[in-house]
Amino acid sequence: MKRRTVGEAVEVRGIGLSSRRPVSVRLKPGRPGQGIVFNDRIPATVSRASVSEHRTCIGRGRHKVHQVEHLMAACAGLGITDLGVDVEGSELPFGDGSSLHFYHALRRAGVLELDQEIVPITDRHCTADAKFSFYCIAPGRRLSVMLYGSAPGYGDYDQYVVVTPESFAATLAGARTFGPVEGQAWQLRRRLKLDFGLKCRAGWVYPKDERMPKEPGCHKILDLLGDLWLLGRPILANIEVCRPNHRMNLALVRELEAH
Repeated sequence: MKRRTVGEAVEVRGIGLSSRRPVSVRLKPGRPGQGIVFNDRIPATVSRASVSEHRTCIGRGRHKVHQVEHLMAACAGLGITDLGVDVEGSELPFGDGSSLHFYHALRRAGVLELDQEIVPITDRHCTADAKFSFYCIAPGRRLSVMLYGSAPGYGDYDQYVVVTPESFAATLAGARTFGPVEGQAWQLRRRLKLDFGLKCRAGWVYPKDERMPKEPGCHKILDLLGDLWLLGRPILANIEVCRPNHRMNLALVRELEAH
């Protein structure tokens, strides 16, 4: 497997979820072996990662960049290992709550194979558990995820995906986020300039109509893929996970990295 980058720089603009203000990010070609690097100084590694308000962040203090998981997931879906990421502001554009805006931008920039091999992780056994979450990883010839979850106002859901470039594009890239919200759904929709309706259930907000069956489960897998890409290379494994969240995702990545 070859390392990959993009052929040219491309910019993504939008609204930040936390600030509700315009933000932008410039994605540019990376050198072979550099990894994904934010603002020329912050490598996208689990040692630099943390969780804030249900979102994955990279960096520390005033150099912290919020909500990187959707961009990282798009890189995972396209196999991009080396990329420069210049962020204007403290967070990435929210888009529609999925990774589509990053996925399409990276495709426009052109995905290039580099003259350097990368070896996938293939031999990991790992478990991690907390009060409400459980993860189990066994070696596999491909990456598959069996996910079980539940959400207030939505109920229980399950989702199984064999992750390939085709399944990522069709099933995962466009899966939108959901979560707790204060205020009215129409206010959030207006502030984020969303072109689809929202609904509130039990204090949580969801897209009014699903893009794919069990969209919350697809989005949870999308988030998991983004956090796993902090390993810096693909993993071939069978993953079973119950009620995942970013904090446990990062704990799992640290466990994988330690072994």
